[in-house]
Amino acid sequence: IRPLKMSQPPPLFSFGVITDVQYGDLDDNLYNDHQFFRDSLKKLENIIIAWNQLPLSFTFHLGDIIQGFDDDVQKSKDDLDRVLNVFSKLNKLNFHTVGNHCCAVPKKDLLDKLNLECPYYKFVIHGWRFIILDTTDVSLNANLLSPQYKAAQVM
Repeated sequence: IRPLKMSQPPPLFSFGVITDVQYGDLDDNLYNDHQFFRDSLKKLENIIIAWNQLPLSFTFHLGDIIQGFDDDVQKSKDDLDRVLNVFSKLNKLNFHTVGNHCCAVPKKDLLDKLNLECPYYKFVIHGWRFIILDTTDVSLNANLLSPQYKAAQVM
C-alpha cells in the first residue's frame, strides 16, 4: 500500500472484507492447519473495532463464518449465534456470503440468521454492482442430511 499523492482523486468508496472466521467451540488444531477456533471471536472483535473507526461504505464477510459440526446441528447453530453476536457490534452496512463450512447449519436457518432471503443476491453501492453467488448450492460439504449433499453424491 502506498499513500495517495495529493494530486490523485480520492477513492470512490472503501469497504472492509473478511473471510473464514471459522469460529468453533472446539480445541485448537495444531497438527494440520494450526487453526485456533476459539481465538477467532477475539480477532473478529478487533476487526470490528477497527472497522467502526473507518469511513467504510460497507463491510463484507466472504463465507465460512463457523467451523461447523456435521454431526451436531445445534452446536453449529450455537456457534453461529456467538459469531453473529460479535457482528452485531458493527456500525456499518454488512453483507454475508455462504461458505461450505456454513452448511453445517440447515440452509433455511442459516439464511434467517444472516438476514438473507436467498444465498445469492446483488446490491449496488455508489454505482457499483456486486453479485453474490451461492457456491454451496450442490456440495459434498453440505449437511449430510441436506438435499444439496444428496444431489452432489449422485453427480
